[in-house]
Formats: sequence, C-alpha cells, structure tokens
Amino acid sequence: MAGQPAKKRTGPRRDRSETKAAMASGGATTTVTPAPEAAAPSGWSPAAFSAYLQGVKLEMGRVSWPSARELQAATTVVMVTLILFAGYLGLLDAILKRFFR
Repeated sequence: MAGQPAKKRTGPRRDRSETKAAMASGGATTTVTPAPEAAAPSGWSPAAFSAYLQGVKLEMGRVSWPSARELQAATTVVMVTLILFAGYLGLLDAILKRFFR
C-alpha cells in the first residue's frame, strides 16, 4: 500500500466524542504514572558518584553510534548548508545595504 501511512496497532481506543460524553456524564478518568525508578544515593558521596558513573556507562552502551562514513556524510551536509546560508545572508546584506543607503 504505497502512499498510505502504516496503521499503529496499539489496542482499542475511544474517539473524542465518546471521551467527551464520558466526561460530561461524570465518568472518571484515569492517569497512568510511571513506576518510580530505583532510589539512588542522594547528595554528593562516593556511593552517589559511583551510581552516577554506572548510569552513564549503561546509557552509553545504549547509544547507536554512526559509522565513519555516516559521520563524514552528515558533516559534509552541515558544511555545505552552512556555506549556502552564509552566501545567502551575505548577498541579502549587500542588497539591503544598497537599498537603505
């Protein structure tokens, strides 16, 4: 099905009219709160610093690092875009200087 967005399968949902009707009739709404994270040592102590470093190590393991080729391509795109915008703004500045003299 080209051109059509994929449908999410997240379970049954009510449309807005059902939600408004439930709220108008005094229906209760529920909120879901995330489970609290494990308590880390508070304050500045060696245990707190160790817990922080363990968290950093865990998060850095989850990072998806770009390959050298992807990094070079992204850098090239940024540099070309920078040069184009600098040229555009320089040209616009020169035109406006002549116009407002």
